[in-house]
Amino acid sequence: MEILLLRITDGCQIRMQEPECLGVGVVSLGSTNEAILIMCVTAGYKTVFIEMVGEGQSEYAVADMVDMFVVLIPPAGGDELQGLKRGIMEHSHLVVVNKADGDLMEAAMRMQYEYSSSLKFMRPISPNWRPKVLKVSSLTKEGLPELWALMQEFHQTMLRTGELLETRRKQQRVWMWNYITQHIMQVFREDPRVKLALANGS
Repeated sequence: MEILLLRITDGCQIRMQEPECLGVGVVSLGSTNEAILIMCVTAGYKTVFIEMVGEGQSEYAVADMVDMFVVLIPPAGGDELQGLKRGIMEHSHLVVVNKADGDLMEAAMRMQYEYSSSLKFMRPISPNWRPKVLKVSSLTKEGLPELWALMQEFHQTMLRTGELLETRRKQQRVWMWNYITQHIMQVFREDPRVKLALANGS
């Protein structure tokens, strides 16, 4: 099975386009990114991981590109739980607490319990899947087989219920309207009359 990781950050061989504001409260990752994703799938990659660095509006936008939205968090205190944006949690299908090893194991277990409790009071983004919280360690490999098994279970559930196909149809509509909006804005900005008005301070 071919797996590809796309990491959205500076200095990548494959760089995703920076998030673009389309209007008040509307952010798109750009039509180029959808094209990159389609290119990767066409090239034969069955599984593509898109890594978002940091937390911001682009995290919400990437939900329109993926089948499964996974939130990766380090072990931390209760303040971290309170500080994490509710919107990101509401978009998540799976929450993964990493670095669950050594001196951080106790904190990771506590975070797993706190997030599991918190998710019980949130409406799941999918009617066919209850978000889960898992702790893993890249050092000891603990939890990694379970993580992959959960991802496969999610995929099979979405396939069986028909939700995967419906989600992708919705995403394609979002991509279409984002492309149309970006194209209209580009034509508007490049119009000589607009450039002249801006140059004159109008």
